[in-house]
Amino acid sequence: MKKYDKKKVIFVGIIIACIIIILYIFSLKSGKKKNNNSVSNTNFIPQQNNSSEQNIYDNDFSESDDPFEIKYETKTIRNLENGKAKFVCTENFPKIEGLDDEVAKKIESHLSKLSNDVWKDINESTPDNEINELLKYRAENGNDSQIGFTLSYNVELRNKRIITFVYNLKGGLGGAAWDKSSGVSFNRETGEVINVRDVVISSEDYIKACKNYIFEKLKKNESSLPLKSGAQSIINKELESMSGYFTSNGIMCIEIPLYEIIDGNVNGEFKCEVPYSLIKNYVYSNYVSLS
Repeated sequence: MKKYDKKKVIFVGIIIACIIIILYIFSLKSGKKKNNNSVSNTNFIPQQNNSSEQNIYDNDFSESDDPFEIKYETKTIRNLENGKAKFVCTENFPKIEGLDDEVAKKIESHLSKLSNDVWKDINESTPDNEINELLKYRAENGNDSQIGFTLSYNVELRNKRIITFVYNLKGGLGGAAWDKSSGVSFNRETGEVINVRDVVISSEDYIKACKNYIFEKLKKNESSLPLKSGAQSIINKELESMSGYFTSNGIMCIEIPLYEIIDGNVNGEFKCEVPYSLIKNYVYSNYVSLS
C-alpha cells in the first residue's frame, strides 16, 4: 500500500471514531434527560407503605354507605307509685339492623347482660321498701316530681372493624345525680368484644404512654382535682389492668369514681381517653381509627 493510502485510511478511521464517540456522548445525555423527566413526573404519586400512619385511615368509611342501623326499644324496668309520687326506671335498648344476624345477636346479648348488671346494682341500692317509704314522704309533702333512672345506649364509634356502644345511666332519688357511663367495643365482623389487652403490641409501652398522659393532665388540674393519699396507686392499678374501649379520639383507658381518688364527698367519675396519636405505635394499626 502506498504511503498516502495509509494516511488516508488512518484519517478516515479517526473521523469514524470521533463520530462514534460523539454519538455515544449524545445518547448518554439523552438518556439522562429522559430519566430525569421520569422522576419529576412521579414525585407526586403517593407511595403505599405499611406504617401505622397509613393504616390509620384504612378503618374509616362513609357512614352513609354503611347498612348498619340502630332502632331503639323502650322498656319499663321498675315502676313504683304512691299517690302522684312515682319512681320509674326505663331503658332504651338498641336493636341492630344491617349486620349479619349472628353478629347482631352476639352484640345485643352482651349489651343485655351489661344492662342486667347495671340494673342489679341499682336494684340492690334502691330496695322497694326504701323507695316506697321515700315516695310516701314525697307524696305527703306535695312533691310529685318523678324520680328514678334511665339507661340508654349510643354508638360512639363505628368503622370497618369496630363498633363501640356507650351506655349512659341518668337519674337519682331527688338529690345528687347517680349519673355514670361506660362503653364496650365489638368486632363488627364477629360480634366478639374487643379487649384492649388483646390488640396491644407492647403492653409496657402502652401503659407507660397512658400513665404519662393521665398524670400530666392531673398535674395541670391538681387545684380542682386534689388527689388523696393512695390515689396514684389506684390509678396505676386501673391502667395496668388494660381495660377500656375505643372512641372516636382514642382509647378510654380509665374510669374511676371520683370519691376513690379525690378528697371529700364528691360525685361523678374520673374518665380519660388517651389519644391515638400517642399510642398508635403500640396498638395493632387495624384497630387504630381517626374520624
